[in-house]
Amino acid sequence: MSNRSRAMKKMAELTAAIFKDKEETVEILLGQVEGQMGTVPMIFEEMSKRPEIFIPNVLRDFFILKSPKALDLKTAELIAVASAASLKSEGCLKMHIGAALKAGSTMDEIFDVIMISSLMAQTSRLSSAFRVYKEFEEEGDKK
Repeated sequence: MSNRSRAMKKMAELTAAIFKDKEETVEILLGQVEGQMGTVPMIFEEMSKRPEIFIPNVLRDFFILKSPKALDLKTAELIAVASAASLKSEGCLKMHIGAALKAGSTMDEIFDVIMISSLMAQTSRLSSAFRVYKEFEEEGDKK
């Protein structure tokens, strides 16, 4: 049996174990999310209706955000605040500001993160807009 075949077999076994009792796994994960965040985000509530989507997403989110390899939790949450602010995601912003505070961030740090991420979002939008503007300006110069 090749390494790839062994890996695929192991993945199938792992998947079967995770999904053995989907409803129980969903309830356990929802409980963990609520314990960590104080609430269950609406997107998780909706995704939990489809365990095959919800379970891997929550596990992925946990490993990326709650246990990053090279960042401490406070820094990870500040990055989440920055991303949520620049993407105009109010629900995520509320969740991650709370999580950042819980991880030891100050309101001044969160303020700075929001200002920096908003500046970057504005700069990105201006850059895109001025590229289009410049195309029209250059076409006008040719007429």
